[in-house]
Amino acid sequence: MAIVTIKIRNGSKKSFDADQVSVNLTYGSSGKQAEDVIGPDVDRFEGTIAQGRSQSAEYGFALPESGMKDILVEITPGFGYTPALFSGHVS
Repeated sequence: MAIVTIKIRNGSKKSFDADQVSVNLTYGSSGKQAEDVIGPDVDRFEGTIAQGRSQSAEYGFALPESGMKDILVEITPGFGYTPALFSGHVS
């Protein structure tokens, strides 16, 4: 299992609805979708993030050991936002 830790800082002038955040992980050259894992090691975004504040969350994904060398994490803050993409490997 891979756990991705994400921190969002709200630099806007209004509260941010963290419930709308979507996180996906793909792996390998074919971009296979990793399965979402829910459990005690996972703490997703929830509620709102006030102006100037931040919130961290952990998302878990099931993928084979061989897939951990080449991952792409896509974070979409909500409808109308441009996704943020991060690539690398699981350490």
